[in-house]
Amino acid sequence: MKYRTLGKSGIEVSELGIGTWPMGGNYFMMNRWMGYSGADDDESVRAIRRAGELGVNFIDTADVYGLGRSERVIAKAIEGGRDKWVIATKGTSIIDGSVGLHADFSYEHLIAACNRSLKRLNTDRIDVYQLHSPGFSEKEKESAFRALSDLKRHGKILLAAVSIGYQYRIGKELIEDGLVDALQVYFNLLDQQAGEELVPLAQNCGVGILASIPFATGLLTGKYKTVADFPEDDYRNDWLISPSGGRVTREERLKRALDVGALFEKAGYKDMIAVACKFLLSFEGVSTIIPGIRTVAHIESNAAAVEGPDIPAELFAQAREMWRKWVAEDKERAQAAAG
Repeated sequence: MKYRTLGKSGIEVSELGIGTWPMGGNYFMMNRWMGYSGADDDESVRAIRRAGELGVNFIDTADVYGLGRSERVIAKAIEGGRDKWVIATKGTSIIDGSVGLHADFSYEHLIAACNRSLKRLNTDRIDVYQLHSPGFSEKEKESAFRALSDLKRHGKILLAAVSIGYQYRIGKELIEDGLVDALQVYFNLLDQQAGEELVPLAQNCGVGILASIPFATGLLTGKYKTVADFPEDDYRNDWLISPSGGRVTREERLKRALDVGALFEKAGYKDMIAVACKFLLSFEGVSTIIPGIRTVAHIESNAAAVEGPDIPAELFAQAREMWRKWVAEDKERAQAAAG
């Protein structure tokens, strides 16, 4: 396993990390599924421990994943070996059965949320603490980063970060304002926008990049050939939003995944997990990639992928042209919908 420095923090992280949203399991709220089906705590523990054996040292979670379930699973898995791991988690989210999922950026909420995560993770500090999918006002922004600053000062967190999802503009502003040590961003062969400006800017400014959903929520793994392959109790049965605008149906998004897979398969690269990993690691500004896992087989497959041979840059260039075509289509769709 190879390692990279997380921004300018001096913290060394494995090129492959662990995303634990799938380990949180699933729950139904506001007429939709909020996670992945099939989580088994004992298998999740085995998967995390196997990851450690393979040299993985970075693990990402959130208080909302399974409503704390994934954080408790991590605590069990790393018991007695905390210092071998770099742990990232997220606050901000509030689950209300009548209102649904919403964010609270208040100082009081974030201090309390961090303390709850520390307790669930059974640790005295969180290495990377992230605001979760922000869309804050200036007042909320001030209170949130005041909380992160105080949590740092008291040693409860080491690095302040934000998980921005598709909100690239917010990410650029946070970097330019010098507010973050790291950013988590959606970045994969179907969603390449982060590679245009955000990742190079982060690299130049010493901000670490955590590349999440590298397999596009499983679409790039080759496992799914039709939308009927998704479990019924799975959030991916809902429509998806394209970061370039407009709604993209699951059918269309899956077709794009199959099309980009065909490009690499024609060139002799049939393992799309390896292709997806190598694409992200071709960007020097990416600190680690964090595919979601829940089984030992998942982590062993991912580790083999990142340690495999590199893939020619010209193939990635062709995939980038495919992506640009999709962006143009999405913008055209959004404009048509707007009238």
